[in-house]
Amino acid sequence: MRSATRWWAARPSSSATRSDIQQKDYRMSASDIAAWWGATIATAVLVFDIFKWLRTGVAIKISIQANLTELGAESGGNVILLRACNRGDKTTTITHIGVYEYASRLDFIRNKLKARFIVAHPDGPALPHELQPGKIWTATMNQSKLEKIVTSKYVYCALAHSASDHAQMKRIHLQNQLAS
Repeated sequence: MRSATRWWAARPSSSATRSDIQQKDYRMSASDIAAWWGATIATAVLVFDIFKWLRTGVAIKISIQANLTELGAESGGNVILLRACNRGDKTTTITHIGVYEYASRLDFIRNKLKARFIVAHPDGPALPHELQPGKIWTATMNQSKLEKIVTSKYVYCALAHSASDHAQMKRIHLQNQLAS
């Protein structure tokens, strides 16, 4: 059997005096300090590069305002204002806008659609529209037409763009929902 020193065997007993315990020199040499400095800087650079990588690309912020009355409009109906701002550092193309209706909040979580519509011609710049970094795209759609179609209060606007496989969604709070 091989004789090996175990970790517990190397420890001095509790009755050992201070002189029995060998004192170690914990002073660092210049090369040790340089190695620790280099490891610290390299770790900080790695963390910063990961942060930069996560922040690059397209970052679209969507805002929706419903129940707006358009001044000078002949119809007199309300409109929904859609606003998309590209806060990222890459260009994307807004391809289309959709409206998703869910029966309940649970159906939204499970992604079980009740109905799905496409906004063919929103009032604003024509789609598809190229959205540069830092630029804003604004359009409106007729709210009264949407209120005639939807029956539940869980209505979302879906903005599809070329930088993502999935549309970005934002909830629309319609006027008939506010009354109930």
